Amino acid sequence: MTHRLLFMLVALMALSFSGVRAADPVRVPVFEMNTYGSKYYRIPALAVAADGSLIAVADRRGDALNDLPNTISVVVRRSVDNGDTWSDPVVLAEGNKTAGKSYGDPAVVVDRESGTILVLFCGDKGFWDSRNPVSQRQGLYMVKSTDNGLTWSEPVRFDSQIYKQNWQGGFIASGTALQLSSGRIMCVVNAHTSTSPGYNQEQYAIWTDDLGETWHAGARSATPSGNGNESKLIERENGDIVMSIRCSGTRMYAVSTDGGDTWGPLSRWNDMQAADCNGDILRYSSSSDGRSRILHSVPNSSIRENVSVFLSYDEADTWPVKKTLCKGVSAYSSLAVLPGGEIGCLVEEGKWDSNLPGDDGFTLAFYRFTLDWLTDGADNPTSVTSISGSSDSINPFISISDDSLLSEEISLYTLGGLPVDPSSAPAGLYILRNTSSSRLVRLPR
Repeated sequence: MTHRLLFMLVALMALSFSGVRAADPVRVPVFEMNTYGSKYYRIPALAVAADGSLIAVADRRGDALNDLPNTISVVVRRSVDNGDTWSDPVVLAEGNKTAGKSYGDPAVVVDRESGTILVLFCGDKGFWDSRNPVSQRQGLYMVKSTDNGLTWSEPVRFDSQIYKQNWQGGFIASGTALQLSSGRIMCVVNAHTSTSPGYNQEQYAIWTDDLGETWHAGARSATPSGNGNESKLIERENGDIVMSIRCSGTRMYAVSTDGGDTWGPLSRWNDMQAADCNGDILRYSSSSDGRSRILHSVPNSSIRENVSVFLSYDEADTWPVKKTLCKGVSAYSSLAVLPGGEIGCLVEEGKWDSNLPGDDGFTLAFYRFTLDWLTDGADNPTSVTSISGSSDSINPFISISDDSLLSEEISLYTLGGLPVDPSSAPAGLYILRNTSSSRLVRLPR
């Protein structure tokens, strides 16, 4: 094996030619009704493991669509070919009606440094049946994988570390949890503080600095009036945390300037019309990589239909780009930036609403699409930056092979921040970093 560093970087200029239409999204069913011994599946959570494999987690709900205390198991499928095919499901936490065990609502995150995958979920009591103290409340659980999702630990309960005295029940918003630039892992607990169903749902950030060994909860709710539900987080480049909050109408959000401990006043994104439904928010790239891009998926309607993807260029202040990904009835979704720079979204296709025509039930389908498709060709990064800092958007191939570079510390990362081996990485967009800078590059096909 040569010790010489060799990167072949290509601009794929054909995509920038006027009139060339981006390919439509690829759709692959992952969890379908009446498969693998279960009539119903719900609650998508999607992530990319350190080796580039995809991890899709969901509720296996058996013969009923109901939430807990319905007997539910949390299951996972893996893909090693960018979502084209998927492994058989593996049970992460098995529901057992006889034993009174049930689990659901998974959220997933991959630690950038170690590659450890954490899946967080609730269990035992139903949300509105839950009461404090611990013997009567809904539990919070976690499993881990240290081998890219091939094997998993047993569920560990951790809610006693974070429960506040006024919480009656709480669960973590499903989908994608957040890892901050500091390495801290963070998500949101939807906690109810009243014994009356449907009221006082407060949103608290919780976090861990040691891969789930210890957990902490913020001091204040982002929704002190109790008008929130299933919220997601994103970190701005200045370190502020933005919480996107499920509600009806235009989407609500709040901002924390102290790491999620307290929150500023509630605001609304007037350019994001959304159903009362869970969605997902995810950073695609940062300004240090060339341009800030944040993605948000949610049904773009007054009802649960037309799951769409929104795009922000100003750190989630405004959302000038949107495009429907899943036409028709559709609900929860989970986003991931794939190893080659494409975008993945695991979507609930279907409904659970007797007021709408058709049978209730969902297919959880994986969609793979490009930034080029999302923006109708308006945003397709094609310029390639060399290690020396120069830019070449004309010559589509740049080959770097220089013994003088061997003294530099150079690394290649996915847009999601995971390190990759350049010799085995699939074609696509990556972040190239050396000791003094980082830039967006494209590996050849």
